[in-house]
Amino acid sequence: MIKEINGVQHAINEKIENFSIKSMPSSNVAFYGVSHDLGNKQIFVQFKNGSSYIYSNLTDDNLKALSECDSIGKFVSSHLTKIKKEDVEKCDCVLVVPIIETVQSVGRLNRLVRNSQSTDVYFIEVNENGDLTEPTF
Repeated sequence: MIKEINGVQHAINEKIENFSIKSMPSSNVAFYGVSHDLGNKQIFVQFKNGSSYIYSNLTDDNLKALSECDSIGKFVSSHLTKIKKEDVEKCDCVLVVPIIETVQSVGRLNRLVRNSQSTDVYFIEVNENGDLTEPTF
């Protein structure tokens, strides 16, 4: 799946395709998102080093604090670190990957994938009309 985040197209892993995905300036957090799928309130966080987590069974207070936070990093440290371990899933792949449009971006993507402990490879192609294809994870 391809989604636009802050004016840039990104490949999104199917694991989080039902999440609303956002990004805000942060020294550690690259992306985060919220899902209310099947009544289970969840937040995913992808750090700039590529590690990703999905936090489940969240309260309305958690979601309210997220919507009101000025710093996603402070929200993570003050709210999500208190979530029970059984409600935290460490993902084994990078969930959000910017689609490379310039040669200068390749080095950044390589660093992101190299730092992520992920063995996943993402393939995005441009078809004959110049449109991006759905990513293959």
